[in-house]
Amino acid sequence: MADYITWLRAQTGPRPLLLVYAAAAIFNDAGEVLLQHRSDFAWAGLPGGLLERGENLSECVVREVYEETGLHVEVERLEGVFSHPDYTLTYPHGDVVQPWTVCFTCRIAGGMLRPDGHETTDLKFYPPAEALTYMPPQHRAMLRYALDRAPWPVLEPPVYAPPDRREHILKLRESVGAACVIFPGVTAAVRDGRGRVLATLRRDFGTWDMPGGWCELGETATAAVIRETRE
Repeated sequence: MADYITWLRAQTGPRPLLLVYAAAAIFNDAGEVLLQHRSDFAWAGLPGGLLERGENLSECVVREVYEETGLHVEVERLEGVFSHPDYTLTYPHGDVVQPWTVCFTCRIAGGMLRPDGHETTDLKFYPPAEALTYMPPQHRAMLRYALDRAPWPVLEPPVYAPPDRREHILKLRESVGAACVIFPGVTAAVRDGRGRVLATLRRDFGTWDMPGGWCELGETATAAVIRETRE
């Protein structure tokens, strides 16, 4: 069976898609951060990759790091979701992606550093200030937040989808039908002054749930949770 992205692009072509990734900030004992020099872009970034069907995000980052670097890692902490539309990428073959990336700080648990020779052309630990000069905007944002060691995951500012990018999941369904797809969503835990949690009765399943829904192309995760709760 083809990997998820090969199958998905066979249905959709190169048009803009929201895709879910996991990335790892990996530091050595000297406080340097590991960068992956890529074969497809003229920049270096944090190792990571696309979520596959049947795995969760922490499994994804562990698998991707091993495939790309040869290192076995363990997840230490969640840095946040980095989903700003300014991070949109056009791959050399023409595919357009708004990456919806969950970043983790990970520690090395074993293995030997080696490029995979496919996606990765070189691997090197850099002082953070130097590493930032090689990185695209999304990876710079992830590294800066990891360096800050904030006590909570990042909340990017709300940016709402323009009208021509809305109902992305419905348009995707026109291409893939009822097949299993990976798509980012959000849920809101809304409490009142008495500590009660807001619940909504769903039409489709007949169950009580917290408000939430799908993210739209062109918006951040914070905008999605505000919009979905309002709707």
